[in-house]
Amino acid sequence: MKVIILAAGKGTRFFSDSPKILHKILGKEILSHAVDTAINTGAQHIFLVLPKDYDRGFDMYKGLATFVEQKDMQGTAGAVKAALEVMINMENNVEEEHEDGDAEPIIILNGDFALINDKIILDLLSVHRS
Repeated sequence: MKVIILAAGKGTRFFSDSPKILHKILGKEILSHAVDTAINTGAQHIFLVLPKDYDRGFDMYKGLATFVEQKDMQGTAGAVKAALEVMINMENNVEEEHEDGDAEPIIILNGDFALINDKIILDLLSVHRS
């Protein structure tokens, strides 16, 4: 399973110099909740979509995720497109086949939704596979 985490939003309503996904909820950055969920549910590869010119605050995710820069801020569709382009360049085929002949699932998470948890993703995968 691959996971795309959308984290390029500006968070203008936060009135902060820091991106909203780097603010803390329950003692850790909002983005960390999504990354932890992806890891805990067995993601083989995480693609973290970040705003252009991201330069601070994301170092802790190096090695955990492939950074994807969303150069054109075209909303959710633009972020997913940017991540898929990186996937294609990395693998030459997004529809990677598993032993059972099924394409590998791709889960898309909003980086600012800290309430998603492992059970929700695992239940989603279970329904998808049945």
